[in-house]
Amino acid sequence: MNFRTILLGVSLIFSLETYSAEVAPKIDISIDSYNYSQAKYINDYIGSFSGVLKNGDHAVSLNKLSFDINYNHLNFGLFKRLDYVHSFSSDTATLHHNIKNNLTPNSPQTYQLNLRMEHIEASGIKLGYEWQIQQNIAFSLTGNYFLGVNFHTGELEGHAEWSSDDELQVFAPSVVYSAKNELLQYPKTNSNGKGYSFDLGFNWQPREYWRVELQANDAISQISWKKATANQINRWKTHQTDSTGRLDATPVLEGRILDYEQKLIQSYKGTINFEKDNGYEYFSTLLHNKFFSHHQLGLKKHLENDRTLIFAWHRDINAFQIGLSTPFADIKFTTDSISSKKRHFFNLSMGMSYVF
Repeated sequence: MNFRTILLGVSLIFSLETYSAEVAPKIDISIDSYNYSQAKYINDYIGSFSGVLKNGDHAVSLNKLSFDINYNHLNFGLFKRLDYVHSFSSDTATLHHNIKNNLTPNSPQTYQLNLRMEHIEASGIKLGYEWQIQQNIAFSLTGNYFLGVNFHTGELEGHAEWSSDDELQVFAPSVVYSAKNELLQYPKTNSNGKGYSFDLGFNWQPREYWRVELQANDAISQISWKKATANQINRWKTHQTDSTGRLDATPVLEGRILDYEQKLIQSYKGTINFEKDNGYEYFSTLLHNKFFSHHQLGLKKHLENDRTLIFAWHRDINAFQIGLSTPFADIKFTTDSISSKKRHFFNLSMGMSYVF
């Protein structure tokens, strides 16, 4: 999609008839950290990959710090964003676990390998507007401008054969694009990226007690990285246990400099709310992208002075959420374990507001 098409769409949106409503101006500061590791505990996944290995095919860490000024239906903000998404086959996790923990199978094994990596670290500014198209329908559009600091993206696909004489051979060509060359001493590079993305929002209240909220984040995006690095793996060395008894697993890399256009992962969030006069509100939320889907069921209890208690259950990841919302601050904490070393899921969302 070219820039002229985007401008045409924005012009059509601004021409829509809207219904004005008073919105109090305010300043918001928020932080959200969403972390999940399916196959390993989070500490083990980002550490030495030790510990218990479970069935799983993805790990994610989505982190965002925002400062927003809201005036009527207009939003202006600054943000810092750090995203990691890994998607992999169970054989890939098993092979990596065995190598890291020096585990040798008792019989010859073949592993089907597939690994997809997406990462971006960037700061930026955003500008958004919400249109009250009808009294029960609202639509929002937000444009984000990125100043990229770091990224990597790539996919590995192939197979590995581990023979009974402790010999491992890997057949998995791959290309990893990155801003900083962390795999080879040469070529040296430190690329910076510039680009944009657009977020869409839709709110609809079809009945008195029902409300539907839809979001599409990074629905359109493009980050341009000048003089990035492409590390190409055409072959792997034959891997044998070394003199210390550990495995030597080293790819044969070739690096080159090039310009790269990165597309951010499109993510979607949908929520259905049902609220009764007794102060209870029930909701169901689905977070989805091409790598995973996480579903949440929850309950809100509205209290005096516009305070709200929040309880929710993440059905797919067996995690419980508790939160408190007030006119000036809100906090939500979600985890599947009290112990920080036994967590597969951890989400902390906090915000403060100042109405002026």
